[in-house]
Amino acid sequence: MSIKLSILSIFFLSICIDAYTQTLKGLNYEIEPSSVKLLDNCSPIIEGTLNGKKAFFLVDTGSTITVLDLSQKKIYGFHTHKRLNKRLLGFGGKHMGVWSILNVDMRIGERFVSTPFLGVSLAQLKKEIYERTGYGISGIIGSDVIRDYGIMVDFVGKRCLIGVGKNLSRDVVGDTLVIGQDAFLSWPYLRESIH
Repeated sequence: MSIKLSILSIFFLSICIDAYTQTLKGLNYEIEPSSVKLLDNCSPIIEGTLNGKKAFFLVDTGSTITVLDLSQKKIYGFHTHKRLNKRLLGFGGKHMGVWSILNVDMRIGERFVSTPFLGVSLAQLKKEIYERTGYGISGIIGSDVIRDYGIMVDFVGKRCLIGVGKNLSRDVVGDTLVIGQDAFLSWPYLRESIH
């Protein structure tokens, strides 16, 4: 009797596991890619929020880290924690002091951005960008966040995609990544990254 009960229990358990597995296959745990509008045709500037207030950010693949403008800490309510024993080579070849930043809630579109935020003076860069575009930036989104959040700038489609690379299968046709309504980029190596 106990053998029949054990076999029946194992059979019932395997049916439950199979049903559960089939349910999980239909679920998508990854966030769908989203996009935000590029605000300038020459400079990749996007709108987001910083501690609940509207802010503009330059998306800069040449910057290895994401930084906020220290001169705007009172406006946005973030705090400098301590000066780091590092210096950044910035815009115009100027060496800048770096501070660790606390109390930052940064969002791009619907996405919350979490990274070790650093602060520097962006006064000169902010001035140059404002004169060219009319947008005063509050920070630079560097390659750390670009990589971690799958950000891609689409100048043709005038948008910045967020979450690309996290769920590429919906945006890929063969070897071609769809980046705009009428634009395509062919990336042969992409096939390996989505399988």
